[in-house]
Amino acid sequence: MKSNIKKKSLFGNTGPVEFRFRGFVNENSKKTGNWFKLPIMLSFLVLFGTVNFATAQSGDPGNTQVTDQKMDLGGRPALVLETGIQGIFSVFETGLRVPLKKNSMFMNFNARYMSSLTYATFIDPSDSTVSFHPTVIGGSIAVGGCSPLMLGFLRPYGAFDLFLGYSFTPWDNLIYNCGNLIGKNLTYLLTGYFGLEVFPGSKTSIFFEAGGGFKSIHGDKSNRYMVTSAWLGSGVSGRMGVRIYL
Repeated sequence: MKSNIKKKSLFGNTGPVEFRFRGFVNENSKKTGNWFKLPIMLSFLVLFGTVNFATAQSGDPGNTQVTDQKMDLGGRPALVLETGIQGIFSVFETGLRVPLKKNSMFMNFNARYMSSLTYATFIDPSDSTVSFHPTVIGGSIAVGGCSPLMLGFLRPYGAFDLFLGYSFTPWDNLIYNCGNLIGKNLTYLLTGYFGLEVFPGSKTSIFFEAGGGFKSIHGDKSNRYMVTSAWLGSGVSGRMGVRIYL
């Protein structure tokens, strides 16, 4: 059955519109247009409330302060404790991390102790064989750069590291009373590495580093212990540790 009913909208009548019904036309059907207005009006109210709330939050000084604190993560001096491996050496290091340019560049000043994981052996087919346990102690300076904070708690970085120190054999001397088998020397190590810093809080972070480098010794080249110890520590490095920001 056909019925001509004038359709009403939010902006007034739009003219006669034909509707087809399978049953009879209710006389109250002319009033159903008012019910269609309700969800539309509610939608506008919800949208307006959402925009108003978001605007208020973005202008909240407390919210801005929290954002600034997150962006400042890693931008202050920090105490560093770390351990890992450097070639054949196990490594323990402690020092100070100093930002050069806030959240962009930094320098590390560290004291480092490295000890051979196994006895080092030098085999000379024409002469005797030597075996000993080398240890290195010294300091390092690193210069690097880091990216902006990612996901609110991650900061990738990379650095170049120069280590200068002294190689000696304290464990052999402890057992055999043989002194320093390596003799007088200057030990140096050049490394590069990539790191990822994770911030569980505003004043602490956990970091993981991977890289590699070259190690050698300046000393008496006729000393087999020095020659053997020279290359030990070259190769892949991996470290992890914690930073406590001041």
